[in-house]
Amino acid sequence: MESWLLDKNIPFHSAMLKPELYKLICYHRETYKRYTTDRILAENNHTVLRLPPYDPDNPTEMVWKAIKTHVTKKNATWKMEILIQFVANKINGISKQEFNSFSQKVRNLEEEYRKSDVIIDNLTEEYTIRVGENESESEVKDSDSNEL
Repeated sequence: MESWLLDKNIPFHSAMLKPELYKLICYHRETYKRYTTDRILAENNHTVLRLPPYDPDNPTEMVWKAIKTHVTKKNATWKMEILIQFVANKINGISKQEFNSFSQKVRNLEEEYRKSDVIIDNLTEEYTIRVGENESESEVKDSDSNEL
């Protein structure tokens, strides 16, 4: 535990107990978590984007929703063997058309987000507060515009 903290230049006291070291490691570990796929993608100039887990905009969640809907409609007994069979049948039975509809839905959402980003950026620029302006300067500007 101490060597991990030393490798990451995270300060700790040599008198700290293992539970304290563990708590410190847990606090910092997300910062140092690095996936092999992230490294490979970064080496090839790709940026990794992640959706929050269980987000309905996530295509994986769309597939799971389709599976759960299928199982709920078909399964009357809720026995584990039958449940597993229904899940496997739906996974194997997802058509190319159904999968493409999930992909299209995600592309549509991405486009909506892009448009929203532009609108939000424009609105944010309009309402920028200028730091350093005092009341007398803004009064002068207002009186100048009233004279026109």
